[in-house]
Amino acid sequence: MFARNVSFRLKSNTHSDYTWALENEILPLLRKQAGFKEEITLSNPGSQDVVAMSLWDSKAHADAYKTNYYPEVLRTFAKMIDGTPKVQTFEAITSTYHPMADLIALNSSRPNQTVSRPSVTSYDSGDEHSLDHYIGMKLLLQDTGDNEAKLRRRP
Repeated sequence: MFARNVSFRLKSNTHSDYTWALENEILPLLRKQAGFKEEITLSNPGSQDVVAMSLWDSKAHADAYKTNYYPEVLRTFAKMIDGTPKVQTFEAITSTYHPMADLIALNSSRPNQTVSRPSVTSYDSGDEHSLDHYIGMKLLLQDTGDNEAKLRRRP
């Protein structure tokens, strides 16, 4: 996995405009890009500093985005950003990125196709459910030692 880290300062009173543009214009664009995994954007209350990190399958995918779409992103944010953003790139050493986001993105990009989602066998009942069934529940994966994980409720 490969990461692009972009840090910059917002102009005064543009935080809500930036957030709106990110959510409504930039994220939909990113989700259409080959190899795009996730966007994580950070800011501190009371500060104009922003850090935006995008995760990609490979350096080639990140480079294609940089060449073909990043200039458009900069134009979108031009009225909101103070100065020139600092861009750094990194190879991911470790990640807790969850592949469920891939399935959700795949589903949204193919609305007329069914995408199979992983299923999980409940530790308590032995019932099999889709992984979506467990999202939002306090559950714990328990390794059963046979290349299989079972879910059980957290105490």
